[in-house]
Amino acid sequence: MSTRAEDIAAKEKAEREALDAKQKIELANEKQLEKADGHYTAVNIQVLEGLEAVRKRPGM
Repeated sequence: MSTRAEDIAAKEKAEREALDAKQKIELANEKQLEKADGHYTAVNIQVLEGLEAVRKRPGM
């Protein structure tokens, strides 16, 4: 049986972990926006052949 203090500590830990996950997502989104702001040219295109393309982009 856990004590009230343990319950509160567990809840606070879960809240911190959720906040950390949210911050990681926001940071990843910011990085994606930074990439999107760059210039996209033919140099950025990478041709994938054979199974390499499936391994790198399984959704394709």
